[in-house]
Amino acid sequence: SRLIDVLKEKHILALLFDQHAHTYAETIDFFGHPAQTHKTIALLHLVTKTPVCYAECIQTGPRQFEISASPLIRHEPTGNKREDVRTILKLLNQMLETSIRKAPEQYLWAHRRWRD
Repeated sequence: SRLIDVLKEKHILALLFDQHAHTYAETIDFFGHPAQTHKTIALLHLVTKTPVCYAECIQTGPRQFEISASPLIRHEPTGNKREDVRTILKLLNQMLETSIRKAPEQYLWAHRRWRD
């Protein structure tokens, strides 16, 4: 796939994962509710062994922003691919929840993450 090629060429790849995933997803808790979460980031990490870095940007004043990044995430595969994917996605959803709690008024939530 093109995404794997990008990583093999040592480029940086940024992916947004907070949208409702119709397919190719795992159901992972998000703010205490089950939510379809895209598997792409976790699968790319497991296949290519490319570390994952979670980043956030919070506005601190007029035209002032604080950008921060997590330490690199390097998940060691256990042999259970589905559980490895779920572990990575749980961690990413928890990091996103923490970011949203810091400045909930700045989170653009123009979609329905939870579907009945």
